[in-house]
Amino acid sequence: MWKDRARAGWLAAVSGAVYLPTELSHLIGSATPVNAAVLESNVAVLAHTVIRLLRRRAQRAAVLDGQTVRNEPKRF
Repeated sequence: MWKDRARAGWLAAVSGAVYLPTELSHLIGSATPVNAAVLESNVAVLAHTVIRLLRRRAQRAAVLDGQTVRNEPKRF
């Protein structure tokens, strides 16, 4: 994310979530495998982004509390 800032990640999550209602209504209106795949991939990316942000928040909170935190390798 941009300069490794959490707010950039949350902005990405919100901007991805904005499309969900539109994609869902499009899927309901004309259910095709392509429409389903687009919705499914958007939900997967959104879930991945939110999970990473929540884990990052928990890690930073644990560091502030003085707990040992398992370091995960940085993924690009």
